[in-house]
Amino acid sequence: MTSLGQFVLWGAFACAAVAATLATLAGALRRPAYAAGASWALAAAAVLTTAALAVLARVLVASEFAVRYVATFTAFSLPDALKLGAISSGPPGVLLLWSTGLAMAAAWGARRALGEDGRRGPMLVLSLAVAVLFALTLCVLQHNPFALIDPAPIDGLGMEPELQRVSIVLANPLILIGLGLATAAALVGALAALNRPFSMRMTALVRQLAVATELVLLPAVLLGIRAASQIGNGTFRLWDQLHLGAVVVLVTAFVVSWMTATPHEEGINGFARRVSLTGVAVIAVALTGIPLRTTADVPLVDGQSTSLTDRFGRLWTFASQGTSRFERPPNQYVLAVAVAPRVGGRRLPLITAEQREYVDGRGESRYEPVRITGVSAGVLVDAQLALLEIGPGGAMVRITLWPLRTLLAVGAAILWIGALLRLAAAIGAAQAADRAQAEAQGAAAEAAVERWKAAAL
Repeated sequence: MTSLGQFVLWGAFACAAVAATLATLAGALRRPAYAAGASWALAAAAVLTTAALAVLARVLVASEFAVRYVATFTAFSLPDALKLGAISSGPPGVLLLWSTGLAMAAAWGARRALGEDGRRGPMLVLSLAVAVLFALTLCVLQHNPFALIDPAPIDGLGMEPELQRVSIVLANPLILIGLGLATAAALVGALAALNRPFSMRMTALVRQLAVATELVLLPAVLLGIRAASQIGNGTFRLWDQLHLGAVVVLVTAFVVSWMTATPHEEGINGFARRVSLTGVAVIAVALTGIPLRTTADVPLVDGQSTSLTDRFGRLWTFASQGTSRFERPPNQYVLAVAVAPRVGGRRLPLITAEQREYVDGRGESRYEPVRITGVSAGVLVDAQLALLEIGPGGAMVRITLWPLRTLLAVGAAILWIGALLRLAAAIGAAQAADRAQAEAQGAAAEAAVERWKAAAL
């Protein structure tokens, strides 16, 4: 599998180099056929980059520790789902994911650029090809994910405990692919701005890539926010610089896609804009719940209870069900405290906060213990339990009552549906631009024939 990974990765690199060469010749010699060949080469690069990503995923799950990347970021004791999540744990995987998103967007952008007049089309294809070639050069020469290690270890070093979350496993790859799409969108937008007047085709392409970026980044950011609020002491924070950057790019993509659409366009785009505005409004209402949170740090002795009142005036009671220590196969030692919440006389499911110590295949701890918060989701208020300290017979916990938090997911879902509809509208706009360009070319040809007839007479 490692040889196959090297083959497809180098094949993608070669295709990107061919695309850059053909695009250069297309602009220099004014040969549209070369630009078409460059677009096909970029499509091949996108397919091969995706294949390399699939091979890396297979190598990670199979625990082939002869591969340096696998030995560095996984271990036998990890479940297969977390091994797969290690695909975004280090620079080689990060670059490959970003290159995959960039190559897919570049292939689509190159096909759309073929109808451009003059040098604009070949220049856009060349710029996209150079960007993909740069990314794949880093992959194959500096951060090759299929580089071998000799001798191969019998076990890997494992994964950072804070990355061992399903939400992070899903969020990080989506973010990196979305950033690849955003890179292509930014490149197309910059070239369109430098080659005024704007063409309808390029405006439609920027709009499509921006909306596609939204579709990928929106669930990724939501998953990242969820993971960030469930690790540590329960305070809200963005995960890290990667997730913070994803939020900035997501907002920028939304603004760009909104500005490149016709404001009063009827049909599906008008409906999509209304759906998107509804999603933004719901998210704005959800964000107002952040300063309205009620938080208390309380000691809970086994069997005792504490009370807290939320912003709606409802009394919450949290009864400790005791602390426990146990082993969770395959690689965790857990200290946990569970509480039984009640609100308005209604009993809710147990909330459990944990301190997890991750060990390797020999049972040795390599990292500091990680604290995981517990959440009980409600329609109006979410109750969150964070573990501050734990000992025999009791624990110090932080209880947070978060109003309207559920609306964040609801608003994101509505906004995602709106983005999907706006993508359909953008594709329709691109088709309309193609038809308009074809009609203009036909009219120009007819005018040329009429001028020739007039000259002949």
